[in-house]
Amino acid sequence: MPRKFYKRVFHVEVLSEERIDPNLGLDEIMALCNDGPCSGDIKFDEETEVDGPEMAKLLIAQRSDPSFFGLTEDGRDAEDQND
Repeated sequence: MPRKFYKRVFHVEVLSEERIDPNLGLDEIMALCNDGPCSGDIKFDEETEVDGPEMAKLLIAQRSDPSFFGLTEDGRDAEDQND
């Protein structure tokens, strides 16, 4: 049975009196909103189910490696490639 993966997009809206550095990580952005001078809100988009090949493409697009979920670059289970 093929494995299932999920993709969900979160939009983080930040309101501030000054420009926010676009190179900040999520933890730094949340700290600005939770403990700093910014107001923030998270908006949720619809969750999408994706297959292995699509997940591999999404991981590569995020500069991550498909092996994060035990996949090869073409989206097959890496375990199956060792047999």
